[in-house]
Amino acid sequence: KLIYALCDGTPSTPEWRFTDKWPVSENMRKLYFSAKPGNTINNGFMEEDIPSKVSSQVYRVDYETTTGESTRFDNGVGGKFNYSNLKDNDSRGITFTTPVLENNIIAVGHPIVRICLQGKITDDVSLFVYFEKVHQDGFSEYITEGCLNLLFHKLVSNNWDCFGLPIHVSTEDQVHSNGFTSIKELTIDLQPIAYIFEKGSRIRVTITCAD
Repeated sequence: KLIYALCDGTPSTPEWRFTDKWPVSENMRKLYFSAKPGNTINNGFMEEDIPSKVSSQVYRVDYETTTGESTRFDNGVGGKFNYSNLKDNDSRGITFTTPVLENNIIAVGHPIVRICLQGKITDDVSLFVYFEKVHQDGFSEYITEGCLNLLFHKLVSNNWDCFGLPIHVSTEDQVHSNGFTSIKELTIDLQPIAYIFEKGSRIRVTITCAD
């Protein structure tokens, strides 16, 4: 059995749950990115309805983006684990945010993000994708993240069970070094979560190229 803790972002004790399968549910919720006329790169939408028109965002990389000095990476080598408000970091990246949630949403599993990319992009660039909860007061809370180096963006098939997740292999034969002059779809799986997004909050995805 797989044991996981369902959290809601409060200091209360998490609810421990058990499952015989992963993902826990086959009921996948899909959200679509869209950018409406007049929007800035920090004001994109994320909705359940498929956008009626194709839209795009132009992003000039900001290498000052950061999630701070007490992240999961710092914690892994003995540092603190305490993400601050990501609102400033959001303002330096591309953001897509849902409307205010009318009901609680329980998210369990690996969020998977698909992005179509084109432009003057050097090969050795990484995409950082953050999954966040925006509180009613505007505080942007880190929930989870994923990262993909564009050199290894190709998806590969495998003969083992990886829970249906996209597989990227960092081997020489998989290196992509032909640039991104044409539109390419990238698939990034984020670290797994078991989290309650409560009524009145919003869900946000922020994309940057540095941390």
